Amino acid sequence: SEVLGIERVSVVESFHDIGGTSLLAARIVGRVSMELDVELNLRDLFEAPTIRQFAARAADAAPSLPPVTSVDPRPDHVPLSFAQQRMWFINRFDSGAATYNIPGVFRLTGDVDMTALQSAVVDVVDRHEVLRTVFPDVDGVPFQRVESIHDAEQKLDFAVVGSQAYIEQAVLTDFDASVDWPVRVRVWPVTEREFVLAVVTHHIASDGESMLPLVTDLVAAYVARVAGE
Repeated sequence: SEVLGIERVSVVESFHDIGGTSLLAARIVGRVSMELDVELNLRDLFEAPTIRQFAARAADAAPSLPPVTSVDPRPDHVPLSFAQQRMWFINRFDSGAATYNIPGVFRLTGDVDMTALQSAVVDVVDRHEVLRTVFPDVDGVPFQRVESIHDAEQKLDFAVVGSQAYIEQAVLTDFDASVDWPVRVRVWPVTEREFVLAVVTHHIASDGESMLPLVTDLVAAYVARVAGE
């Protein structure tokens, strides 16, 4: 009920019939798995889409695996997830297609400090290393390489532009996952107090659920910069 944003859910209503999507399914599976300390996956919910059926799946599920821990020291070649491997392959062999771009375009009103905004973007990319990760390969085998935030001046794709065409270009231009940081930011000053902000990421580093926390974090970083913190 909370995830779907509706007041009541019958135990025999199908998740698919009451507004369920793959992103919401991932949130539900993750939350139920955590609350019940069991291992569930998306297939469980899709095959048992009512509360009554899903509860039965949860009752028979195996206990949760131990929590994920970081590897220290980090290996030189960090492998890609299965989903990332697929997107990397498409990116390499169908370059130019913006199929896996995830755009967020927002209208801002009021005074905008461009220097503070660019610094806020750098702050966010510094905290979220996936946004400064590239995916090169050795002998055709891709790996993840996290680059230093000190390379931001050369690698961060941030620009103030002069027309809507540049916003559209940013949204529709693919990333080269082997060398490009998977985030792109454009700001178009429509008037002195009206702006369009475009934040575009590649799906190899983010998903639809990532956009809200990303933009929220960017706004918080911008406010802190303007306040001089």
